[in-house]
Amino acid sequence: MNCRTPKARRRSPGRPPRRGVAVLVVLLLISFTLALSYAAVRSQYTGLLIHQNAQRRGSARHAAMVGMTMAIKKMHQDPESEMGWGGVDSVLAGTLTDTEGYAVSFTTGDPSLDESDPDYDDLPYRVTVLATGYAADPQNPARKSEHRIRAVLRLVPRNLGAEPTDWPTMQQYRVFQTKEDDVKIDIPCRMEGPVRLQKQLIIAEHYPDDKDAWDRYLGDLNGMRLAGQPDYRPFDGPVHLPFSKQQPEHLFALTNELWVHAVDKPKQEAASDWAKPDSLVAYQIYAGGTVYAIPPVDDPLENVTLEPDPLTNPLGIRYRDGNVTIRDNVTICGTLFCKGDVKIEGTNVHFLPVDMPGVRHRRSRALAGSNLQGLPGDADGARERYRAGRFFRHVRNPAGAGNCGVRRHGPIGYRQARHQRARAVE
Repeated sequence: MNCRTPKARRRSPGRPPRRGVAVLVVLLLISFTLALSYAAVRSQYTGLLIHQNAQRRGSARHAAMVGMTMAIKKMHQDPESEMGWGGVDSVLAGTLTDTEGYAVSFTTGDPSLDESDPDYDDLPYRVTVLATGYAADPQNPARKSEHRIRAVLRLVPRNLGAEPTDWPTMQQYRVFQTKEDDVKIDIPCRMEGPVRLQKQLIIAEHYPDDKDAWDRYLGDLNGMRLAGQPDYRPFDGPVHLPFSKQQPEHLFALTNELWVHAVDKPKQEAASDWAKPDSLVAYQIYAGGTVYAIPPVDDPLENVTLEPDPLTNPLGIRYRDGNVTIRDNVTICGTLFCKGDVKIEGTNVHFLPVDMPGVRHRRSRALAGSNLQGLPGDADGARERYRAGRFFRHVRNPAGAGNCGVRRHGPIGYRQARHQRARAVE
């Protein structure tokens, strides 16, 4: 039996050992698998965050819509009630859930109007409402989405301010003297229509200064009228005044020389609820509205036109703390309050009223059904109407502009935040 011992295989000196190559391959496969798994998990997590962000955006948009609806509803309620609107510069806030809520601000005016706009005079009767809805992440409250809707509402006058007791009587006259005091009329001056005076009437005290010339002049004024010339008499009548308070020559001149119908009526001063304020500083068009400062006027007034400013003084109210003399070429559009005497000495003097929105009564069936209406910004153009129902704005107006309702002015995008009056912020 031939037994041979196997010879050990000699390793080639140029070949390195292969120990550990399999381990490296396994590690590479594990790393590649982990990378794929991380990418899949990351993709799913990103998709989850996108979905949560979309949900929060929708929740914030819904909260903003609820805030706008609540703001419009509140503006229709009586401001004197607990649920009434607090007016401009107030903030309406509410919560829907622990992580969702809204805040609404009110500002007088319309940012889209400028002085060149034909509706610029409508500026003080418009209110810009900005509703901001928010929704926070329950796990991370610092992560929050916001959506904003801006709408411009237009106040509609519903009623006038409370009338004084004597207002029906005052409306019967073109000029009504509220307190007992002498009335001095110099020529040229003219009051057309019924006049109510409470004390002595003095006609042309300063000119003519001669009694005969005075009689002749007043008689000739009426003679010119009878001859077909313009009527330059200081009154065309009737004039209601107490005869017992008159000087005989002036009462005779009124009735026999000027041929003005005079009615004997005893003194009847205005009731106590008709009170001239001692000083005027500011006013509001409606309760809760912007407070406008009343500008003072100089003395004398000459070659000037005083007009209302929709931004700072929409009613054109002005005040003089003392006497004021009005000379040539003066036009006052609005109201002039004077603590002392008003002396009109010049020519070409005009007092003009301010154009204001008409009063719309509650009885109007068309308004009672849909007081707020507008066009949404969606593509199909379907009309969106806010059924106001019984929710009407009803406020007291010290300036006489009246109680106000609210209607939506122009298109408002409740369903489309991309509308020009609504924008979303994330």
